[in-house]
Amino acid sequence: MIHGSRKSRILSGISANLFGQLVTATVQLAGVPLLLNFWGMQKYGEWLLLFTLPGYLGLSDLGLGTVATTEMSMCVARQDFGQARRIFRGSFLFIIAIGLAVCSTFSVLAWTLPWHRWLGIETVSATELSLVLTLLTWYVFFAIFLTLLLGSYRTIGRYGQGQVISNIFRLLEFSGLIGAVALGGGMVAAGTAFLSIRMLYAAFVWFDIRRRATWLRLGKFIWEWPVVRSLLPSSLSMMTVYAGQNFVTQGLVTIIGLTLGATQVVVFSTVRTLCNFAKQVISIVNLSVFSEYSISLAKQDFSAVRRLHARTVQAVVGLTLLSVIGLKIFGPLVLEFWTKGKVRAEEPFFTFYLGYILVNSLWLGSWGMLLGCNRHQSISRYYVFLSLAVLGVGYFGAGAFGLDILPVAMMIADAVLSALVIRKSLDMLKQPMPEFFSQVLTWPKLKLI
Repeated sequence: MIHGSRKSRILSGISANLFGQLVTATVQLAGVPLLLNFWGMQKYGEWLLLFTLPGYLGLSDLGLGTVATTEMSMCVARQDFGQARRIFRGSFLFIIAIGLAVCSTFSVLAWTLPWHRWLGIETVSATELSLVLTLLTWYVFFAIFLTLLLGSYRTIGRYGQGQVISNIFRLLEFSGLIGAVALGGGMVAAGTAFLSIRMLYAAFVWFDIRRRATWLRLGKFIWEWPVVRSLLPSSLSMMTVYAGQNFVTQGLVTIIGLTLGATQVVVFSTVRTLCNFAKQVISIVNLSVFSEYSISLAKQDFSAVRRLHARTVQAVVGLTLLSVIGLKIFGPLVLEFWTKGKVRAEEPFFTFYLGYILVNSLWLGSWGMLLGCNRHQSISRYYVFLSLAVLGVGYFGAGAFGLDILPVAMMIADAVLSALVIRKSLDMLKQPMPEFFSQVLTWPKLKLI
């Protein structure tokens, strides 16, 4: 059964996500100055560069984790636990098989390809670099392992509890990293700490979620290929979205490292981390209501979906606007204090990046609704095209225009995406645009959902 009422589930999710933001603030605000102090700009920049490379392997779940979670949520809402179990078993085995193959291959490549020369790494030897890449590769594998397991908390109405568990282990991972570095450890020690705690995290969630929902047990080893095959079109579309996210998030760091150097990687990553506190507001709202779209759609309650969609967009854009204004006023001071003057809010890059954050919020509320209903397929190809365009502009323009060109390109891409996503959302809901904007611009009554 689905635990709790809709209101209690959303409030629990919001509370858990607020805790998650507190964890994020702790990790990021403490992590940057500590690692800069222990390692210096060059080594910290190279660590960020190496950390991004295995991140691309996270795409190897083919987007199946998110899509399967949505389908499982709809099955549970209809009390069809047998189909939910088949979806879980087939998707989990498929994800693990692909993840093992991809991560094993990259582990071999970490030792056979000249990464040290390609990346221009100066602070560690080639052997240490290969070992670090191997450790981080298997760290990513256990992230893949956790994808569907963490999503399963949503299907039983316990998303908030799943988030609390996730963030407690994030704190433990951060503590392990800082402890290793403070004791004089280098990148190898940092990678070992990350991997060790991530393995404990995976084991804990594996036993906890199976205790909470007995239908999640794998039982016999069955591939459930017919079930998985029916999910692949949606999952492959989801994978293209993850590809776009990874290409922009990780790819820009790689491009900056190759074209502008490791110190500019630190500047970009640190400013992005600070500005993304505004962006994190979006996830507090979006992730808290994600499964409610699946549940309402399964019950054919379109009125609830429209209402939830409008209020989510309203909350996401409004809260992001307030956050951006706050960062514009106080951000430069925070950045200077945070990094002890080593990284500054250079203009116009800082203002441009805040502008991108605000434009980004215009479509993410509607995007969460499309994902929650598995209706995202037609948008995903535009997302990837725009992401590649941003990378192209970054690669060819960073040398001439510096960091300033990057948030401008991202802002333009997100403005285009906003128009596409909102139009698709309203078509799916069969809702006229004037009615939607009327709901968004109307202050909600006490009963929001």
